Amino acid sequence: MASLVGRILGSGRYEILELYGKGAFAEVYRGRQLNLNRDVAVKVLNEASTRDESLVRRFHQEAAAVARFDHPNIIKIFDHGQEGQVHYYVMNFLPRTLRSLLHPNRPLPVEIVLQIASQLAAALAYAHSIVNNFVHRDLKPENVMLDQSHNAVLSDFGLIRGDELARLTVGDSVIGTPTYMSPEQIRGKALDPRSDLYALGVLLFECATGSPPFKGDLMSVCHQHVNEVPDSPRTLNPDLPIELEALILKLLEKTPERRYQAAAEVLLALAEFPRRQSQPGLIYSQPTLPVTPKPATTPALTPVAPPIATTPAPAPATNSNRRLWPAISFVGIAAIALVIALVYFFRKPQPEARPPQPASSTAHSQIPTSLPAATPLQTGRLEIRSIPEGAMIQIDGLNQDRKTPARFDSLRPGRYLVSLHLPGFQVWREAVTIERQGTAMLSAALVAVTARPAVTNVRLRIISRPPSEIYLDGVSLGKPVTGMITVPVTPGPHELQFKLVAYPAVNRRLVVKAEESQEFAIDLLGEISLQAFDEAGDPVFGAVFLNGQQADWKPDGSRQRVLIGDYEITVRSFGFVMAEPSKKVSVRGGEYQPIVIQMKRE
Repeated sequence: MASLVGRILGSGRYEILELYGKGAFAEVYRGRQLNLNRDVAVKVLNEASTRDESLVRRFHQEAAAVARFDHPNIIKIFDHGQEGQVHYYVMNFLPRTLRSLLHPNRPLPVEIVLQIASQLAAALAYAHSIVNNFVHRDLKPENVMLDQSHNAVLSDFGLIRGDELARLTVGDSVIGTPTYMSPEQIRGKALDPRSDLYALGVLLFECATGSPPFKGDLMSVCHQHVNEVPDSPRTLNPDLPIELEALILKLLEKTPERRYQAAAEVLLALAEFPRRQSQPGLIYSQPTLPVTPKPATTPALTPVAPPIATTPAPAPATNSNRRLWPAISFVGIAAIALVIALVYFFRKPQPEARPPQPASSTAHSQIPTSLPAATPLQTGRLEIRSIPEGAMIQIDGLNQDRKTPARFDSLRPGRYLVSLHLPGFQVWREAVTIERQGTAMLSAALVAVTARPAVTNVRLRIISRPPSEIYLDGVSLGKPVTGMITVPVTPGPHELQFKLVAYPAVNRRLVVKAEESQEFAIDLLGEISLQAFDEAGDPVFGAVFLNGQQADWKPDGSRQRVLIGDYEITVRSFGFVMAEPSKKVSVRGGEYQPIVIQMKRE
């Protein structure tokens, strides 16, 4: 499709000014709404996508459905249409995306991460409540716009329900960006709104640490999403509050049932974040805390602030997000108010420490003759056990130089993230709340893992004749025009799948050797011709069945292209039966087989 710059769409309403960005399926232009004299964004399907009826249908579904949305954190679509082969919709123009704020190994300030989390969770909660079983399926920084007040605005909706997506991944391509895909999306399973929550966890992990949880090539990232446990965010950003880390890790659970069950639950969790009065995760190493006065030259311990009273939030109903929505706006406002409070708290200047004054007779005369008794710190206790024992303990990402079983007698009240590390076993993590004068107990059953030696990726060239949709370990590699694609893979067994339109999928198992490069080529079609004769040698015509399914051709000797595989062929003709019950044939790719079937009169 030629550039649309200079064209006017929408019956003279929208002038196309410049190309703003390109994606796999569409292009976005900056335009001008002439009757209102304002900038707009115009999204247009690219030429290749207009040939796909399903993409055209989804494109207009997106426009019509998102136009129903009325939420400050969701992009506003106010027009859509078609002029010839140009399919477009018009939305408000926001020039920046969240990606512009992200830089490698540079975490965003905590208050900004909390703001993004609150606003995106509110947007998802709203969208999930308006469209039943709605899945955005492509939540990533490039699809989060920033308005002039730096609020997050969710855009680029694919508007596919979970049941629709399960079907679309079979005949079409997997939709989404691998860095932010959920494990079930990578596996090609049916999706529900919890898949969006996993993507939100990946996005927040990147905002909070400066790096996504999983990095590498396409296949490596997909493998990690399905099989690997992410690093603790606080090991990458020690300033991260423990509550925020626990929220992110819960969003990143591999199994949807272990995540938050609705975006509304994420909002409720954010609203319950305490206002921390000290450095998060501060652990007292002393077995007992001193209560006697210290010498004047020794700084006194800062007393623990009393806990903030909170009211337990009611358990959210997961069966109907619509019932939760009346409360979401209040929770969203509360969460944003909390963010403002956090911004004030974290930016509030601390009083500077005054240098010690030299001793003098005047100073001595001002020292009281007695000091007030120190108030004992009310702390809590934590006991940790594991099977097997001997796991190294980390609390809030800090090594404790202790192994399980262990007991910590003097912990400041609050929430902590405990992780256990034992070679040969998966990292175990659990958040725990320590109460004053209380004892919390954690018991962990560690899960063994199979150690994998470090390997170097192998370049695998896959050739499909004719070109087909190629899947590697359940992940779509697309449909190469030439039928050939080269991808990096790890040595070992892999599953290949080839899909041709109107044919069943062909599956092959491939063991990749640790060599520099390898090639796998497959001919998916072979040719056969079929003729049937009676006892006198005269031709018999009728219906042809392959494995019980009627073919759309006759036994007239013409060549027919057939998918490779084993077939049981039968011919049915009025007044005749086959001399044998059936004819068994193996069709091999790129080869031709003439087949003759003997018929006899009934």
